[in-house]
Amino acid sequence: MDHYITKLNNREVINSLKENIAVLDLDGTIISVNEAWVHYGFQNGVPKDYNWIGVNYLAISKHAVATGDDYARKSVEGMKAIQNGESNAFSYEYPCHTDDEARWFLFMATPLQDDLTKETKGIVVSHIDITARKLTEIKLEEALEKINTLKGLIPICASCKSIRDDQDYWTKLETFIEAHTDTSFTHDICPSCLNDILEQ
Repeated sequence: MDHYITKLNNREVINSLKENIAVLDLDGTIISVNEAWVHYGFQNGVPKDYNWIGVNYLAISKHAVATGDDYARKSVEGMKAIQNGESNAFSYEYPCHTDDEARWFLFMATPLQDDLTKETKGIVVSHIDITARKLTEIKLEEALEKINTLKGLIPICASCKSIRDDQDYWTKLETFIEAHTDTSFTHDICPSCLNDILEQ
């Protein structure tokens, strides 16, 4: 009974996690997955009622390596290192885009160890959605690129204040800044210019 409760609790624990998790034995065969893993598979074309238990994840990864999948090669190398006791953790980031959206995930593999002996009994594989972080990084990189384009000397007309761009075209100052930054302009008249207009 206690053993059953332990198994039930373990199942509830992994199902409560948002990460896509599969537990493998040392041969790479899946012995447990959580609901997030099933949903992740469904998003990638696997039927929801597909039985993951007994599927050899390592063998599938090796097959993908044979087709030239470099990310699968990383997975196989990482899991083998854990199998051989050469690593306590392995991870890498990879894109997993769909027709509708851009997505990125973090692949992680860690050893499943016996509490007492610390002997490796299997491998815990997880795919963590890092899309929000990657999109933020992309926006930051784009912002930095825009900032970098405004570094250095910018040719500006001493009379009309137009800017000469890299293609040797002259552009209004506002247009140039709006094209290279997220800045937009509103227009008003300063007191000095207003006085000049009124005096004319």
